[in-house]
Amino acid sequence: MEYEPIFTEPGFHDIKFEDFENIFVNPFDNPNRRKFLFENFKKLWYKLEKMGADFEIWIDGSFMTEKTEPKDIDMAILHTPEQINRLSSEKKEILKYLFANPQGTKSRCCCDVYFIPNIHPAEMNYWKNWFGYSRNKQPRGIAKLFIHA
Repeated sequence: MEYEPIFTEPGFHDIKFEDFENIFVNPFDNPNRRKFLFENFKKLWYKLEKMGADFEIWIDGSFMTEKTEPKDIDMAILHTPEQINRLSSEKKEILKYLFANPQGTKSRCCCDVYFIPNIHPAEMNYWKNWFGYSRNKQPRGIAKLFIHA
């Protein structure tokens, strides 16, 4: 079943983390599942904030629709390899723990995460096309958030 997208206008929609809950959780009549997913996303967000690197986060999937109980939050986390390479060994290990095993990340955070180096425009277009359309190939918006070092 296809659910209506929250952002019907195709393309990127820059949002602030502070507004995330008001856009994707609070408007729903029974937001328990969405609240649970948001709480897990917050934990991931705060860990990324402590890294000391810039991240661009694209949100996709059923969480970006009117579906009351999405299974998870699909996202691409774009990073600059040079910034990651400059991180301490301890921080690199944390990132490895968070993202080296996608199934582990999904079970810990309820987030389906793609940790992607933001270096090739063609690859970014691939992800934009992947995230910018529903399974039925209907265009939809992508939420974009930023973490700055």
